[in-house]
Amino acid sequence: MSSTWQDAEPLAVFLREMENEQRDSLATKKEDRKREIHSRIFKLGWTMEDTKMQENGACKKWNTLVCAAKPLTERNWRNILPQLTELLEHNRELRLSEEARIRQHQRNSQARHWIESCLKQLPAYAWAIEPASFAAERSADSAPTGFDSASSVVLAVNAPHINDANKERTLAWPTPSASLVFSWAPFKVLLKTDKLHKDFAVALEELRPIFMSLLLEWRIQTEQTLTSLLPPDPSSSQEAGTIEALENISGLPVMAIPQLDILVDSRPIQSVSFDIQRLFRADTIFTRYMSLGFYPEDMQTGYTSERNSWSYDKEKSDIAKLLLISLGRPNATYLEMKATGRSFTCGQCCACGYASWRELACLLALQTCRKTVLTSFYIPDNPLF
Repeated sequence: MSSTWQDAEPLAVFLREMENEQRDSLATKKEDRKREIHSRIFKLGWTMEDTKMQENGACKKWNTLVCAAKPLTERNWRNILPQLTELLEHNRELRLSEEARIRQHQRNSQARHWIESCLKQLPAYAWAIEPASFAAERSADSAPTGFDSASSVVLAVNAPHINDANKERTLAWPTPSASLVFSWAPFKVLLKTDKLHKDFAVALEELRPIFMSLLLEWRIQTEQTLTSLLPPDPSSSQEAGTIEALENISGLPVMAIPQLDILVDSRPIQSVSFDIQRLFRADTIFTRYMSLGFYPEDMQTGYTSERNSWSYDKEKSDIAKLLLISLGRPNATYLEMKATGRSFTCGQCCACGYASWRELACLLALQTCRKTVLTSFYIPDNPLF
């Protein structure tokens, strides 16, 4: 048996060599045909990128026509050229569409980062100062006060920038989401314009004055929308149920709330409209997406800055109003209460430690809601007969 294999070994070697030669010959013929076809289609204006088929079906058909071992003749070329042209045209459309989509995504990302950078450079919208320094602030009446009559933005020279040292006494500008900014006409046109990265950056900088003007317009419209949600009479009485639920609350914190002078857009809060003053009150509470919200602190870049998602929360506002009365500061602003930091304790729950004004309002509202639910739960049903 071993002798038979030995006798057949030369034949096996010969057959393997023939197989390898045939494989190499077929590969050479396919490569020559492919090279010739590429040479011809490049002369017709197509590029190498056009020949890289993106769809599986098109790729299979392309390989069948191009990567065959059959030599390319003029007759064969005339027969396959219409099919190749159809594949190339379709593939080019797909490639250009994908490249345009990628560039669009890059422009959106570049514009989003630019918008975020612009918003971070904004000074504080409102800030609190000690009464002793208020006269010095008011003496700067000749300084720019945020915006001029032409609605073009001029950043106030005496407006602080928010940092860790003053964040408890400052409120940032309300800012729209990037997706909302993209819907503004100048940005919509710019984003649709196919530009190189450097050219697009220059175009964005040229758009900065318009962006700041539109930002001011958006802020004014937002404040008009929110003030329209407030009760017509800010001193209206609370609902009887809310008052009754709070009358028996014991352990309310008693402390001296420091009175600070508040400046809004570099102006004393007393000089802004009464509706805007109401927005800055500590007992003006909104709800957005089931979360408590104070203006403008909670109207920052993101989905929470959609003003249509905000609604006035009368129950929480009434609770905050009674709490401010008990503290002896019925007209306190949110910024004054925020400046106290985590200085409050709640006597109605098991929460440990100190709470901020925001946290205290949430805790008391939650406790009031629980008391209402428990009271209703234990009321016996009226007899049926």
